[in-house]
Amino acid sequence: MNTSHLWERRLLTLDEMEEWLESHSLPPYAAIVLEDDGTVIGYASLSRFRPYAGYSPTAENSIYLDPIHIGKGYGARLMSTLLQRGKSNGLKAVTAWIDSRNIESVRFHERFGFYHVGIMKNVGIFDGKPASVIIMQYDVD
Repeated sequence: MNTSHLWERRLLTLDEMEEWLESHSLPPYAAIVLEDDGTVIGYASLSRFRPYAGYSPTAENSIYLDPIHIGKGYGARLMSTLLQRGKSNGLKAVTAWIDSRNIESVRFHERFGFYHVGIMKNVGIFDGKPASVIIMQYDVD
């Protein structure tokens, strides 16, 4: 994995992926896969924001596309579906935690009404260098 877009630095096991899918299968969370003729183009998810009941109306979003499909409107389809699913699942807010170097993702989220909440500086390390994260929020209602 040679991207800063996903902060997990190792491949997950099949058991870990099955556990992830199970945890995203019940509202208010979601996992959505976009296919074209049986080929996976990308996926999107609404994940638990924090492990405390008081945060239950909030989720964190993620969208990942196969790089050859970027710029073709697939990300927008995933985001629209994801936000609609969040609304129908009763969420009040969706957050995005984006590597500060991923300006394309920041602009993409802005187009859907996400706004900047803050930045956490130097909270990660990639290739031996500090990495920061931009925090954005979308108000569902």
